[in-house]
Amino acid sequence: MAIVKSIMVDVFGKELIFERAYYEISQINGSKEYINFTVNIYDNDNKRNLVKQQYYMFTPLITFNSFNIFRQAYEYMMSLPEFEGAIPLIED
Repeated sequence: MAIVKSIMVDVFGKELIFERAYYEISQINGSKEYINFTVNIYDNDNKRNLVKQQYYMFTPLITFNSFNIFRQAYEYMMSLPEFEGAIPLIED
């Protein structure tokens, strides 16, 4: 899974806009009380140039029928106002 959306990054006082930035969870850790995760943001889906990293935290659902933690993390991201209009990607 991943998310595509634009991002503006300030680099040495110059604003750079990446229209199809690629957001991918690179690390997850935590417990049943909370999950911390790191998102790598690349300039595009080739993932050659890391533009930025962001960090998030949420409380997971831990039941027999719950989605896996990665899916819950992506769904959490998509629920945030900053991801309004973002495109979720399902990858094989």
